[in-house]
Amino acid sequence: MKYSNESAKEFSDLHYGTDVKGVSNLYADGSIPQGHGYYSDGDLVYNSAGNRVRDLTVHQGIGNSDVYLFKEAFMSKPQLFLTMGHEYGHAYFNTLSFTLDIKNAHSIINTWEYQQASLLNYNVNYYEYLYERAIKVYRYTYFPFVPRDIKF
Repeated sequence: MKYSNESAKEFSDLHYGTDVKGVSNLYADGSIPQGHGYYSDGDLVYNSAGNRVRDLTVHQGIGNSDVYLFKEAFMSKPQLFLTMGHEYGHAYFNTLSFTLDIKNAHSIINTWEYQQASLLNYNVNYYEYLYERAIKVYRYTYFPFVPRDIKF
């Protein structure tokens, strides 16, 4: 897959639909939001702690989030699918009328990622690790995506 806004939108429309709740803008062009502590070194993007990141959601107000996908998210179609789903989960939770603790949001998102990775048979150990780490704070709430068998 080509790393571009057009390819990201086409992939998103195909696998998540044309109107993802909470997503105002989708960027896959190397842009990084200013003032959020992220920086790039070549094609790689890092957070303020120096950890590499593939993606980022920036809350722009109730119901509006910008999603940034960096080049590492495009390593494969399953990786892009899981990365998009993760950030779209954050965008969805930003539409709720109550604030969801970030640990709880990640536990819900990581549960979906692990289930989906298992169906795709993609990097299952990694997503299981994230799930096991996050499940300790899990409190159920609705999640907009259901794990499903996908053929790329």
